[in-house]
Amino acid sequence: PHGKWIAPGCEHDKTGRLWDAASGKQLHSFDADNCIRLAFSPDGQSLASGTGGDTRTWDMTTKELQVRCEGPLLGWSADGKAVMTWGGETVRWWDRQTGELLRRKEFPLLDSPVLLSPDSQFVAVSRGGALNIGDISRGKFALTLVPLSGGKWLALHPDGHYRDSPGVEKEIVYVVQTDAGQEALAPDEFATKYGWKNDPERVRLPRPQPAR
Repeated sequence: PHGKWIAPGCEHDKTGRLWDAASGKQLHSFDADNCIRLAFSPDGQSLASGTGGDTRTWDMTTKELQVRCEGPLLGWSADGKAVMTWGGETVRWWDRQTGELLRRKEFPLLDSPVLLSPDSQFVAVSRGGALNIGDISRGKFALTLVPLSGGKWLALHPDGHYRDSPGVEKEIVYVVQTDAGQEALAPDEFATKYGWKNDPERVRLPRPQPAR
């Protein structure tokens, strides 16, 4: 966070390295065991390294191992007091000093690359050419962003409402499962038959709930 250090990934040789950003000199190395994610704490005093199975935090003053936590690294809580991991459809918060499990939240995260928002309230999951935005406080996905060809885009709310760039609406198809089988309907056909109307104003991230 203070811009003085660089910590690159270490997937190939199991060694994490800390570099001085100004001089380019290596300051320290540590056993990070094939880490695939690294994240400094908000105050810059700790570094978390995450593998496919666990997460470790390192004290940047002593360069010593602080705690070891279960699950791949997700990031840090906004206040920096906890390191966050995920796995097994669960997000977990661990005390950065003791390694104690502080709380957990069930969340069916997809097994794909994940990125935590700076406020630690939302998570972005990439899969199938789309970006799914999850609301951690509610334990569910809140928005899906779909990049399309020609610079066009589509944003979808879980209940079916959408925002889109001009011309995309004519490509949208609603698939309805009925007793007689599936039927595919254009948005205007779907609205007429089922009395439903798209509301683009609903396609937005919800206000985060307080941590519990």
